[in-house]
Amino acid sequence: MLFKKVRSGLFAPASNAKVLAKAMSGVTQADFVVIDLEDSVHPDDKGTARQAALSAVRAIDVHSPIRNVVVRVNSLRTKAGQADFELLRNEGVPLLFPKVEVPNDIPTQVREKQMIWAMIETATGVMNAAGVAEAVGALVAGTQDLGADLRLPKPVPLDRAPFLYALGAIVCAARAGNALCFDSVCASFKDLEPVEAEARQAAAHGFDGKTCIHPAQVPAVNAAFSPSADAVERARAIVAAWAAAAREDGTHPGIVTISGTMVEELHVPAVNAAFSPSADAVERARAIVAAWAAAARTHPGIVTISGTMVEELHVRDAQRILSSI
Repeated sequence: MLFKKVRSGLFAPASNAKVLAKAMSGVTQADFVVIDLEDSVHPDDKGTARQAALSAVRAIDVHSPIRNVVVRVNSLRTKAGQADFELLRNEGVPLLFPKVEVPNDIPTQVREKQMIWAMIETATGVMNAAGVAEAVGALVAGTQDLGADLRLPKPVPLDRAPFLYALGAIVCAARAGNALCFDSVCASFKDLEPVEAEARQAAAHGFDGKTCIHPAQVPAVNAAFSPSADAVERARAIVAAWAAAAREDGTHPGIVTISGTMVEELHVPAVNAAFSPSADAVERARAIVAAWAAAARTHPGIVTISGTMVEELHVRDAQRILSSI
């Protein structure tokens, strides 16, 4: 699984075939899908949902519109969670564990940390997030349950002031532990003002992206975590100025000035990230290259990807995208 430059993650209950199929079709524009076996699945439906999740995961191939997939399992403290883990642990997708509070809540049977994700949903989890982040590939904030654990009155203010300490702690823990981090879902999906505000706030705090509970939320999240036109223009100016400041002998002064602001070398990698391809662009590029290679023996000079004809010139573009990551 890629999980490079992902902005939006859409939860889809494994017990709802229609919703899951729509999420996996890619039409929602979410960068990854979280197949849910926990909160959104009724206890009586856990078994059938588990099998549905397995089928969805095994159906993923290089031509799939969505290849970035996570499965949120039930807590390992429950029989359902133990069954989820045993069935899905070797299926090649990350498993997202709810209410992780200490590193010991993470199963040790999985060697690759990228294949284990953790939800931070309690005060104890926030205080121990740094240790948890060292053992997992991603932290996912869960402010709905965290608010209850903190005994916060509802509704929480739009600026989420009571959560700012926890959100900052999660980002810091993820960066120190070399893990991704994603903001919590927003409960509002008809009125999009709250999700827009939360997404902008999460991007400003340094989160990699935000999770969603409804496709209507995805565009706002993608927009918040994509560089604006102004940001791209500034990035271009910084890159150009940095290159122009290089001396003939190959050395560099280590600092340039852009519109009265000093820019040091440490700022340049972040600027270059503004030009890196999005997750969906990378996924499509992989699909194009794979389909083109599969047709190589009797090459017709054209292949079809998700109903779209692809010619050789598109393959070269796809190869350039993949070479840039």
